[in-house]
Amino acid sequence: MEQDLKLLVRQFKALSNEHRLRLLLQIVAHEHAHGREQGCLINEMVADWRICAATISHHIRIMESAHLIDVEKVGKFIVARVNLDTYERHMRLFRVRPEAEHIEVLLRSRPTDITETN
Repeated sequence: MEQDLKLLVRQFKALSNEHRLRLLLQIVAHEHAHGREQGCLINEMVADWRICAATISHHIRIMESAHLIDVEKVGKFIVARVNLDTYERHMRLFRVRPEAEHIEVLLRSRPTDITETN
């Protein structure tokens, strides 16, 4: 139980960053729209963000270490998928139905132009 609580704290800390939260929501929306098989190319999702590649990589590592996403490197591309165990646990915790519509509203605004390394 203590380990679960520590992991949940790490996940919430990871999601307290606007860029990481937005990225996770985009991955979830992509999977709802296109399925999990092909995964989500990170470089395409963040192409119009005004933060550097090193910062994106940092955010990806934090999200992966918090078990929010599963990452696979395909050539020079990073393919991400939502960690289903974590996603389902959060859906049960917050009693949310897994529908893309509630996520789309959160994705409408663009990320801020802040470069940060949280």
